[in-house]
Amino acid sequence: MNKPELKPYPGLRPFERHESRIFFGREEQVDQLLLRLKTHHFLAVLGASGSGKSSLVKAGLLPGLAKGYMGEAGSRWSIAEMRPGDQPFVRLAEGLLEDKAFRQAWGNGQAAFLAAELRRGARSLHEILNQAPLPDGAKLLILVDQFEELFRFREQQENQAAAFVALLLEACQHADIYIVITMRSDFLGAAAEFHGLPEAINDGLYLTPRLTREQLHDAICLPAQLFGGSVDDTLANSLQNEAGNDPDQLPLLQHALMRLWGDDEDKHLTLVEYRELNGLKGALNDHAEQAWAELSDAQQSVAETLFRALTERSSREGQPIRRPVKVQEVLAVAQTDLVTLQQVVDVFRQPGRNFLMPPPSTSLQTGTMLDISHESLIRQWQRLQDWAIDENEKSAMYMRLLQAAQLHRKNQGELWHGLDLTSAQQWLREKKPNPNWASRYGTHEDFEKVLAFIASSEQQSEKDKEIAELYQKQTEILFDAYLSNASLECKAQDFLAARKSLAKTYALDEKIPVARRHARDLLDGFVNIMGGEAQATLTDSNSQSLPALVGGVAISPDGQWLAAAGERGTVALFERATGKLVQKLKGHDETAGNNGSVWSVVFHPKQPWLISTGEDRQIIVWSLPQADQEAVIVQQWSVDSEAISLAIDPDGQVLASGHADGSIRLWRFEASQSPVVAIDDTDDPQPWRELKGHQERIAGGDGLAFSPDGRILASASYDDTVRIWDWQDERANPKVLHGHSNDVHNVMFSLDGQRLASSSADHSIIIWNTQTGQKLRTLKGHQNMVFGLQFVDEGLLASASSDQTIRLWDVQTGVTRRILQGHTAVVIGLRSWQEQGKTLLYSTANDGTVKRWPTGLDGQRLLDLPEEPFPTAISPDGKYVVVGFIDGSLRTYDVATQNLVHESANAHAQRIVRLAFNRHGTRFASSGDGGIVNIWELTADGQIKLERELQGNNDLVHAVAFSPDESQFATASFDGRIGLFSLSGEQEPLLFEAHQGVAASVSFDNTGKQLLSAGADFKLKLWHLDKQPPVGETLATANDNLMWSSFSPDGTQVASVGREQSDRACHAKQQ
Repeated sequence: MNKPELKPYPGLRPFERHESRIFFGREEQVDQLLLRLKTHHFLAVLGASGSGKSSLVKAGLLPGLAKGYMGEAGSRWSIAEMRPGDQPFVRLAEGLLEDKAFRQAWGNGQAAFLAAELRRGARSLHEILNQAPLPDGAKLLILVDQFEELFRFREQQENQAAAFVALLLEACQHADIYIVITMRSDFLGAAAEFHGLPEAINDGLYLTPRLTREQLHDAICLPAQLFGGSVDDTLANSLQNEAGNDPDQLPLLQHALMRLWGDDEDKHLTLVEYRELNGLKGALNDHAEQAWAELSDAQQSVAETLFRALTERSSREGQPIRRPVKVQEVLAVAQTDLVTLQQVVDVFRQPGRNFLMPPPSTSLQTGTMLDISHESLIRQWQRLQDWAIDENEKSAMYMRLLQAAQLHRKNQGELWHGLDLTSAQQWLREKKPNPNWASRYGTHEDFEKVLAFIASSEQQSEKDKEIAELYQKQTEILFDAYLSNASLECKAQDFLAARKSLAKTYALDEKIPVARRHARDLLDGFVNIMGGEAQATLTDSNSQSLPALVGGVAISPDGQWLAAAGERGTVALFERATGKLVQKLKGHDETAGNNGSVWSVVFHPKQPWLISTGEDRQIIVWSLPQADQEAVIVQQWSVDSEAISLAIDPDGQVLASGHADGSIRLWRFEASQSPVVAIDDTDDPQPWRELKGHQERIAGGDGLAFSPDGRILASASYDDTVRIWDWQDERANPKVLHGHSNDVHNVMFSLDGQRLASSSADHSIIIWNTQTGQKLRTLKGHQNMVFGLQFVDEGLLASASSDQTIRLWDVQTGVTRRILQGHTAVVIGLRSWQEQGKTLLYSTANDGTVKRWPTGLDGQRLLDLPEEPFPTAISPDGKYVVVGFIDGSLRTYDVATQNLVHESANAHAQRIVRLAFNRHGTRFASSGDGGIVNIWELTADGQIKLERELQGNNDLVHAVAFSPDESQFATASFDGRIGLFSLSGEQEPLLFEAHQGVAASVSFDNTGKQLLSAGADFKLKLWHLDKQPPVGETLATANDNLMWSSFSPDGTQVASVGREQSDRACHAKQQ
């Protein structure tokens, strides 16, 4: 075979034996190798990738041996060069047969036979040389280049790899056989996998050193001089500086110099010419890209498959490395023919490129081994790097899938779902793996397992999706059911039940759209504002309920004690602050009457006494606990008519008792402590005065009440009346207050004594003027009989009811401010206590508990208005509220302080009907009965200023709206017309018929190009404003008048509410 034409620079590939003439800069290292080989028959030349170890041996050591530089070893050498690849014994046989002596002894084409002989045992080479000795004086040197390939081979054929290493180690024991290996130093640790190899390498180790600057200069300049050319000194210095410590410095230098030499006519290489190559790394990348660009699209596809097959990820460093592969494997994976592959390979191995091996002189056959000439191509050609990374990811996913499929078949793993399945589907769709490609990583059967695993995962995923969709639908239905229940419960003012219904929704939040959760949160906020919960519950000492507490509750003047009375003779005394039960007072007959009930308890305002009365017709005075002493009875007497209610005047001089016979008896206290009640000569005290007039029994608990100044006494009776007595004037007749239609249960004076509240079995509360007896207001809301009453402050009244609730009323308006829920039976008694600036409310009920409640009205603010208000609007930042009045005036209030900020007394000539802010809160509109619409500026400090007046409507304007960009303004009028007004100019307004009857609502979508309206004709309409006049279409028809409609924030949906007491939602039709 003719030797290839010699050129000064070989390019990317290693130097070959015939290129020793141009191999400069390594002379000293060649001498060191020759000296080492003299004393070691096994020589391991190690170095990093790109360090030049292969070139050092091939173009330095081997020619030196042929020239006899190893002294007594002579110059007659049989050289066998090989790379292990995937058939090390065959490669060795082929290498041996390249030598003339071996060809003569074994004949051409006997590689397979010779390989079989080599496999016979570790001493096979000894036996072969015994049968066919080398020529006299000849030596045999076996060069195993790229020895690290053997470690890859070991992963597939462990025994064969071990046998080959054993053959080499035994061969070097022969006097005439020398073994030289080249190996990347990063594989040194893997040598331990073979017995005896670490010792042999350690004994014959040669680490390939980097070239010094002088040696590198020779390697750059001397080859050009040998061929009559030259390298400019500035270029040589620049190349040395750029090469630096880059591990690819030598192959990159050779490649750049090869390109410069081939393109240079005068063969004088300069820095200017070099700079056109884009540097050492850029030169290689650009050169490879030029080759790539010469291919057609079909050839590029084959080339990508080829280079992917020729690289793999190192299991040791994780970096892409060379992977020699046979032509037949590439043909199968690329699904192409040999001619096409030959054309592609030739482009990358043509003279001046040398990117692929074997050289161009070798025609490709199916068994030909293809390889990248040097790994620096992998590291420096960006496209190949990307392919290698992508191939690694592709194979990594395949191996993950294969492992998952195998585990699933063994019932040790699950099918994939979610992100894993999505990744697998994307991998299958984008990477397009086929069985031939997969055979690189396993068998065809493995690939079928992977496809079946993905298919099964997809089927299961579809089933899971159907189940998930069903679960999602059921979850949303359940969420909406809870929400609907809560809404209905709020409508029924059962905020405790609503709170419980809403609490069930939070566990579903993960599956619920944000808009629905927002609706829930709004309702939850309303529930928290309107519904109150108890802070504490006072019970028996064993945390069990007491008997039914039918006799109300009382708090001592100093707030230390709280007493509750009830059935079975119960008088329970608690420490108010802690809620601890201190004592059950024993004295009343628990078997008396129906239930042995104690009807009423009251503390003396001056003395440490508690007075109680009950069904046993006993009135008992108790001394409160002192130090370590319990409460004891101070005095006790019987009455002839059951005492049901007690009250003591503020001075503590008179005890009033209400009786079953309708009488009220007054008992006078002595100034001294004992006896406590004035008595005559009989055993029991006698009343000082008796008030008669009621036709039925006096109500129990708080059926009696003294005014705060003690001048008058109020009484409640089952004769449906309230009486106010001037108890100190025997001749004075009581004021008889008529208004209730059933038993009156309770009376309570306001803190200033100017008003009196009464509760009744007719479910109502009446507020009376104490002086005149005039009925001021009736409070209705309780669903059953009303019992206990307590003024929390002058404007807030608490009431207890058989409907198991406590209501907090605004006395002036009669509005329920809050409903307190928690008792599970009839709520009877109420008392309040001021503590640290806050008022606490205590209640007793037939469920046997005392509960403590906060009376704060968080989330509620009450404005004291001078006139009847009509519309209100809150600025988008929540800072101000604007109120319109029936007298046409406008007021602005600070939400935080409730202070009046600004007033416009004559904003409209008639009542104001509607208010609406723009989205920034800088302007708002007001409309009135006369059809006039005013646009107002709202300043940062809450002041308002009239900007303009919009005229054109002839009837009351029922709704107004700003467009998102505020260029237009819309009105909806009682005459059924919609008006469109320009806010950016002086154009005439456009008014058009929209509804038959009242146009009740109007709103813009988020683009300002569509308008939504609703009206008394039951229709919900969508108007397209880009048409002139606007074109409308009916979205829905209700069963009654529609009062309100609006777009969702994104403009995709609309909602409406009407008199049929249901809401509608539908999709908006987009233009």
